[in-house]
Amino acid sequence: MTVRALISAAALCLATPLAAQTTLTTPDWSAPEASRFLEETRGRLVDPGALGEGADARAPARLSLPVLGLRPGFTEASPPPQPGALVEPGLDTSGIASWPACASRAATPAFASDDGGEWYAQTYDFGCVTIVVSGDRRTDPNVPNALVEELADRSGDVVSTVDEEDDPAAVLSVSYDIVRLNVPYVVTIECAKEAAGLCRDRAGHQLVLSRLVIVAGRPRP
Repeated sequence: MTVRALISAAALCLATPLAAQTTLTTPDWSAPEASRFLEETRGRLVDPGALGEGADARAPARLSLPVLGLRPGFTEASPPPQPGALVEPGLDTSGIASWPACASRAATPAFASDDGGEWYAQTYDFGCVTIVVSGDRRTDPNVPNALVEELADRSGDVVSTVDEEDDPAAVLSVSYDIVRLNVPYVVTIECAKEAAGLCRDRAGHQLVLSRLVIVAGRPRP
C-alpha cells in the first residue's frame, strides 16, 4: 500500500464511528520502558511539537496508548539514550548500513489521531524514504474466535511487502504488524526506486523496529 493510500485509509478510519462497535486493548504501562517514560514526564504534558505537525495542544493529554515514534538518531550506530526507548542503552550499537544517500537523517513527522486518543499515525518523510508508524487500541468484536486465538498466540512480527510487477527483487514498500506494550502497531517503510535497497534489507528493518521510542501517551481507561 502506498503512503497516499495508507493516509486515505487512516482518514476513513478516523471518520468511522467505531466507538459503539469496538472494545479497547489495555496498554502495558508497567513495562520498564513505559515506566521510564512516565517517570521522566511525571507532572508535565509532552510538548505537542514532539508528536509532529498537525498535533494540537490537546493531543498529548487525550492519547491513551503509548505513542511510538522514531528515536532521534535512529539511523546511526549507538543512538543516544532516551526515556521510553524500546531497547536498553548499550544493546543497540549498529547503524542502518542500507540507509540511502538520497534520504535525510531526520524528519518532523506529520501527525494524525482520533478525537478519543485511541488511534494515531506519524508519517516521516525523509525524501526518497517514507516511514509511517501507527497504533490503535480499538479491536473488532466481530473477529471470529478462532482468529482471535491465532492472533493471541502469534509470536514475532508479521511482515508484508509490495513489489513492482510481482518482482520480489523490486520491493518498494514493506509493512510490519507488531505488538508492543500489548498494543498493535503497524510500521510501513516506503522507498523510491533509488532507495530500494532499504526496503529489501530485513536487518535494517529490525533496527528501525528496535529504535522505536515512546513519545507521548498517558494511562487511562
